Amino acid sequence: MTSRPVPDLRIGSAGHSGFTECPSNRYFVGLHREASGKAIHGALVRTWGFGLQAVPDVIAVTRLQNARVAAALPTFTAASERSATPSERRTTNLSIDTWASLRRPAVELAELSAEVTAPLVGRLGARHGADLSALRAVGATNFGHWVHDPLGRWDFQPTLDSALLAKLTGITIIDDFPGRDQAHGGRGGPCEATGLWMMLSDRAILPGRIIRAVIDLAETARVTLLPPRQPIQLPSHLQCRQVVPLLSLLDGLARILLRQPQFDVNEQQAIQGRSLNELAAAWDRVLPGGPTTWSPDGIDVEPLLDVVRNWHVSLVEQVTDVFCTAIHWSSRRLVDYLRRDLPQSQPVGQILLAGPARVHGFIAHLLTQQLPGIEVMRADDFGVTSECWEAIAAAILAMLHVDQVPANTYALTGVETPRVLGRISPGPPGNWHGVLADMARTLPEKMTLRSAI
Repeated sequence: MTSRPVPDLRIGSAGHSGFTECPSNRYFVGLHREASGKAIHGALVRTWGFGLQAVPDVIAVTRLQNARVAAALPTFTAASERSATPSERRTTNLSIDTWASLRRPAVELAELSAEVTAPLVGRLGARHGADLSALRAVGATNFGHWVHDPLGRWDFQPTLDSALLAKLTGITIIDDFPGRDQAHGGRGGPCEATGLWMMLSDRAILPGRIIRAVIDLAETARVTLLPPRQPIQLPSHLQCRQVVPLLSLLDGLARILLRQPQFDVNEQQAIQGRSLNELAAAWDRVLPGGPTTWSPDGIDVEPLLDVVRNWHVSLVEQVTDVFCTAIHWSSRRLVDYLRRDLPQSQPVGQILLAGPARVHGFIAHLLTQQLPGIEVMRADDFGVTSECWEAIAAAILAMLHVDQVPANTYALTGVETPRVLGRISPGPPGNWHGVLADMARTLPEKMTLRSAI
């Protein structure tokens, strides 16, 4: 019998925020199922304070990747799978038999999530002995799939036995954050942007605070604008925009030109190529629009790939040049957005790179070269492991739910009225009592009349 794979536990930047243990410290666990469906990320987050005034700090992160994780959800239901084209995702129609098959993975996902949570809880126990009363809840994101409802609208279908997960972990579970947002007219995302803002925005109280932007270099390159922290309500200019296809374009090119399923983010051959101006101009013609609001399937890359398929000469002999062109083109579109479309009255002072493609040095080099005067860094430099930042955001979303603070705005998700996000599955009485005590002490924030208008 072979031993079962165990999650890889890594100690985070404990003490990054510079505060010591005190009775106000609470702990939340975040879980996030990777977009590819191959791994589950976990994060243990310590918070000091309540609501939007809380200061979060990452204690430890973990990752579980094995065949059971990849098989937990059928690939044809994952709207964000890199192997599925946007047109295939948009035509996802699930039959009654398919819906029945989706009930089975719920238990498997709960068991796998419990395995990811266990070392994080163990880490907390090692720091505080047997007293785990400060551990409040587990937030879980992306445990489900996006499908089209009969009216053609995107609908998030959670697939996680949260009651079983609460039983296995002994902790209250909060999941399905998109559902509450969609119930009030929102798009269902990007909910994690609020957690990102709580973690990475400038917390200083002095004038001249820095406005940061996080560039998520994933299937679609997304830019999240992070204004400085404020304690009363989410800022109206907290926003997230889809700017340009990135890994989805590079993956498609790898399938067409190299007969490979995915682009290797560690390759450096593109540096040796030259940018084909004619090809870049053709891509600009088929994708002339600017940034778009968030959607589950990202930006459709098929028109760009059709340009390569129908090119007047074969590009198989110019693979390096094609990839070089794609990276140059994507970087230029990102730079154009940062220069022209973001508010000029509040210029961005720092750019933080996250996502799988942040390790590709050529992309970071081009952004640094084309944005003089703006510091370009990795989110890892702020104590936020880039592979786990969505799990960290999930923990913060769980905290906001416990503190009854809305985590959405019209500018972010298009919601009509901000609402507390997530559904809650109570843990055992001891843990549930602590959650209820936090909820009971929550009072509406006082604000000036000017702020209320």
